[in-house]
Amino acid sequence: MSRFKELRKKIGLTQEELIEQFNLNYGKKYTPAAISQFENNKRIPETHSLADFANFFGVSIEYLLGREGPISSIKLRPEEQELIKAYRRAPDNITVAINKLLEPYSKDGE
Repeated sequence: MSRFKELRKKIGLTQEELIEQFNLNYGKKYTPAAISQFENNKRIPETHSLADFANFFGVSIEYLLGREGPISSIKLRPEEQELIKAYRRAPDNITVAINKLLEPYSKDGE
């Protein structure tokens, strides 16, 4: 299974949901066919989109391309999974506000 498919399934999105959220958040116009090709290792995204996909999934570009080992497996409670999904659907101004509110609680903010 490709990293794209693995990560999409891990965050609980269908291909259609992924396309809708990614295109909306990053101003792209990816199609279901393109995502299918990424998931089946038939093509990789354009260089300028790799960072956006890595950011969307919360991984490094190296991991996304299969050059790094597996990410740690964190068990999320259902309510945490729902919050992550809501965060990913939120417009940029909302995610910026959430990030600012949570900054004192993050490892980087300590």
